[in-house]
Amino acid sequence: MIGEVLEQEKIYVIKIGGSILDCDESLKAFAKQIQQLHSSGVFVVIIHGGGNDISHMLKRLGIESKFEKGLRITDSQTIEVVEKVLS
Repeated sequence: MIGEVLEQEKIYVIKIGGSILDCDESLKAFAKQIQQLHSSGVFVVIIHGGGNDISHMLKRLGIESKFEKGLRITDSQTIEVVEKVLS
């Protein structure tokens, strides 16, 4: 049964960033788009990257956040903090 549904339906995984969650207007627009996708038969899985929370915790611990082309550089010290924040 599940296999049949998966073959017929589309599943989108969407990562939502903290900037959307921090702005009521953006969040409402995002929710409307998700509703439209769902109404058209698309299953939506929403995940949150936790970037802001990770950055705040790193700063609190005195660990410098490093980014390259918008992507966080995760050394062994940073990945420990990321795992704790996301779990």
